[in-house]
Amino acid sequence: MKTTICALCLLGATSLQARDYSTFDFPSQIEGSKTLLTGIRRVDSNHDKVYISGFYKCPEEACVVPFVYKGHLDGDGVWSILNFPSSDGVTVVATNLYGPNNGKDGDIRVVGNYTTEETGEATLGCLYEGPLDGTGKWTTLIPTSTSPVLNTIAHSTHGNFVVGNYDTQIDEGKAFIYDLKHEVYYEIVKENALSITAYGIWHNGGHFYTICGGFSDVDAIDNFESGYLVDWDSKHKRLSNWRTFNYNNDPEHAHITHFDGITTDKKGGYYLTGDWINLVEGQNGFFCHVKKDATVGIWSNITYPGAEVTSGNSVYKKVVIGVYAEEADDSVHGYISRP
Repeated sequence: MKTTICALCLLGATSLQARDYSTFDFPSQIEGSKTLLTGIRRVDSNHDKVYISGFYKCPEEACVVPFVYKGHLDGDGVWSILNFPSSDGVTVVATNLYGPNNGKDGDIRVVGNYTTEETGEATLGCLYEGPLDGTGKWTTLIPTSTSPVLNTIAHSTHGNFVVGNYDTQIDEGKAFIYDLKHEVYYEIVKENALSITAYGIWHNGGHFYTICGGFSDVDAIDNFESGYLVDWDSKHKRLSNWRTFNYNNDPEHAHITHFDGITTDKKGGYYLTGDWINLVEGQNGFFCHVKKDATVGIWSNITYPGAEVTSGNSVYKKVVIGVYAEEADDSVHGYISRP
């Protein structure tokens, strides 16, 4: 299914661009089920192909199929299923996959979380490295904390690092960086932030990275959550150059803005996607271009035609992927949006 609409930048936004929208569902999706697309990254060995990660939820609550798609954006590709394996004393119930990346020698690296019968509803972060046939290495990710960690979700990986979120018995909404090489966790701390998420990471080269997500500020008045960009110097273990963003550069109207995905514009800036919410108008996705060193973005609204709700979950070049839901259908569908 494919259609074209004009993705209007609302409220005086500075970009007006027509986009193509096409449904991108797990093969043989049935009514009442959900295809949740979560991450996209170019395949280094073949630049005409991409990895797309996500998971498929059947109408039955216990049925979850975690997948990585490798192929062309038109759907000509292969869907591989990757489940965190059960072991002695660990009975895996479900695996959810989020950000994919290129691994070594044509392998893949993908992160996410899983649940077990033994831990109940608590989620454990995970990392898979290896071929798409599932014979590679799985690693459990749980940030170090002075308080017991209740939930962990690894959202994105690039270069030698993973970013994600976790909750503890004392605090909710904490974010982490995981050093794959040295197996060390670092907490992402922003001054005056009540809670913070880390959904995307981009390797700029050398020991320089940029991380995106959202945060709520203890002093916030006009908005509940804002998106952010922050630079990470992995050599000196330093966060710097915090920049705050609200959809259409309008914090009074965009009550919630959250960055979910990041990629380079190859000019020192970034293409981003995510969600914005107005308490009256509801939720939509967006495409945002932040030029090098800019403190404001150029925004486009992302709404699947006829959808009640649309989210922007990841971005590759100017291609946005995410999910949408229609009012008359209990299903949730994946989509690809291209300019």
